[in-house]
Amino acid sequence: VRMDYVPARNHTFGESVSCSGLLGGRDVLAALAGRELGDLVVLPRYALDQDALLYIDDMHADEVEAALRAGFAPNTVTALARFEGRPVGIVASV
Repeated sequence: VRMDYVPARNHTFGESVSCSGLLGGRDVLAALAGRELGDLVVLPRYALDQDALLYIDDMHADEVEAALRAGFAPNTVTALARFEGRPVGIVASV
Protein backbone atom coordinates (compact mmCIF):
# COMPACT_ATOMS: atom_id res chain seq x y z
CA VAL A 1 0.00 0.00 0.00
CA ARG A 2 1.40 3.38 -0.98
CA MET A 3 0.16 6.19 1.24
CA ASP A 4 0.67 9.93 1.10
CA TYR A 5 0.18 11.96 4.25
CA VAL A 6 -1.41 15.33 3.50
CA PRO A 7 -1.64 17.85 6.34
CA ALA A 8 -4.85 19.88 6.44
CA ARG A 9 -4.80 23.38 7.84
CA ASN A 10 -7.85 24.42 9.83
CA HIS A 11 -9.17 27.51 8.09
CA THR A 12 -12.52 27.18 9.86
CA PHE A 13 -11.22 27.93 13.36
CA GLY A 14 -7.66 29.06 12.64
CA GLU A 15 -4.38 27.36 11.89
CA SER A 16 -3.47 27.05 15.57
CA VAL A 17 -6.33 24.52 16.01
CA SER A 18 -5.02 20.99 15.45
CA CYS A 19 -7.90 18.86 16.71
CA SER A 20 -9.35 16.59 14.01
CA GLY A 21 -12.82 17.01 15.52
CA LEU A 22 -12.71 20.67 14.47
CA LEU A 23 -11.61 20.01 10.89
CA GLY A 24 -14.26 21.11 8.40
CA GLY A 25 -15.14 19.52 5.08
CA ARG A 26 -13.96 22.64 3.28
CA ASP A 27 -10.60 22.32 5.07
CA VAL A 28 -10.29 18.76 3.76
CA LEU A 29 -11.12 19.83 0.22
CA ALA A 30 -8.64 22.72 0.38
CA ALA A 31 -5.87 20.38 1.56
CA LEU A 32 -6.51 17.95 -1.29
CA ALA A 33 -7.16 20.42 -4.10
CA GLY A 34 -5.07 19.67 -7.18
CA ARG A 35 -3.61 16.42 -5.83
CA GLU A 36 -3.69 12.96 -7.35
CA LEU A 37 -5.79 11.06 -4.80
CA GLY A 38 -5.46 7.44 -5.82
CA ASP A 39 -8.20 4.97 -4.97
CA LEU A 40 -9.05 6.03 -1.46
CA VAL A 41 -8.87 9.01 0.87
CA VAL A 42 -8.72 8.18 4.58
CA LEU A 43 -9.86 10.95 6.89
CA PRO A 44 -9.85 11.27 10.67
CA ARG A 45 -13.03 9.63 11.95
CA TYR A 46 -13.57 12.38 14.51
CA ALA A 47 -13.71 15.05 11.82
CA LEU A 48 -17.28 13.82 11.31
CA ASP A 49 -20.21 13.86 13.72
CA GLN A 50 -21.39 10.80 15.69
CA ASP A 51 -23.32 9.45 12.69
CA ALA A 52 -20.35 10.05 10.32
CA LEU A 53 -22.51 12.34 8.17
CA LEU A 54 -21.52 15.97 8.85
CA TYR A 55 -18.38 17.99 9.33
CA ILE A 56 -18.32 20.83 11.83
CA ASP A 57 -18.80 23.36 8.99
CA ASP A 58 -22.11 21.61 8.09
CA MET A 59 -20.68 20.05 4.95
CA HIS A 60 -22.14 16.60 4.37
CA ALA A 61 -19.76 13.64 4.02
CA ASP A 62 -21.38 12.81 0.66
CA GLU A 63 -20.52 16.31 -0.63
CA VAL A 64 -16.87 15.85 0.29
CA GLU A 65 -16.73 12.37 -1.27
CA ALA A 66 -18.33 13.63 -4.50
CA ALA A 67 -15.90 16.55 -4.70
CA LEU A 68 -12.90 14.27 -4.12
CA ARG A 69 -13.91 11.82 -6.85
CA ALA A 70 -12.20 9.07 -4.89
CA GLY A 71 -13.27 6.47 -2.39
CA PHE A 72 -13.71 7.86 1.09
CA ALA A 73 -13.24 6.21 4.48
CA PRO A 74 -13.40 7.70 7.96
CA ASN A 75 -12.04 4.47 9.50
CA THR A 76 -8.40 3.67 8.71
CA VAL A 77 -8.40 -0.02 9.69
CA THR A 78 -11.37 -0.84 7.46
CA ALA A 79 -10.01 1.33 4.68
CA LEU A 80 -6.60 -0.28 4.57
CA ALA A 81 -8.11 -3.77 4.68
CA ARG A 82 -10.40 -2.98 1.74
CA PHE A 83 -7.82 -1.23 -0.42
CA GLU A 84 -4.65 -3.20 0.20
CA GLY A 85 -2.19 -2.70 -2.62
CA ARG A 86 -3.82 0.47 -4.00
CA PRO A 87 -2.67 4.09 -3.55
CA VAL A 88 -4.21 5.75 -0.52
CA GLY A 89 -4.13 9.39 0.63
CA ILE A 90 -4.44 10.24 4.30
CA VAL A 91 -5.45 13.65 5.60
CA ALA A 92 -4.68 14.72 9.15
CA SER A 93 -5.23 17.95 10.99
CA VAL A 94 -2.05 19.88 11.81
